[in-house]
Amino acid sequence: MLALYRRFNAALVKWVSRSTSTIECAYVFSILTLLGLNPEWTNTVQFISSAYLQLVMLPILAVNARFQAEESDRRAQIQFDLIHAAHTLAQEERAAMAEAIAAILAVKTEEDGISAQITELRALVISLKS
Repeated sequence: MLALYRRFNAALVKWVSRSTSTIECAYVFSILTLLGLNPEWTNTVQFISSAYLQLVMLPILAVNARFQAEESDRRAQIQFDLIHAAHTLAQEERAAMAEAIAAILAVKTEEDGISAQITELRALVISLKS
């Protein structure tokens, strides 16, 4: 039940924020301001501006700012996790490449040692034939 309540609140805050963050809403507020110039509408406009906008809209917009911050933090954490995983993978690949290079160098060194021994044996055989 609490999860449903929170989802409803989040949806309401998003809807109010999206609908008040439009040029149409600015037009409505401008019309309300102009209506306030008429003495017959002054009390109505004052009520809307003081009670509704200040007591209802501002807290909703503040909650929306908190939701946006939480969503931004969530996206930042996902991005950090991806970069960290890529970095770890690169380190593991670098270590595997270093091991492979060391193995190749060991084989090459062994081959060079065998080549040197073969050269020595050939020289020995040639010296023995002479």
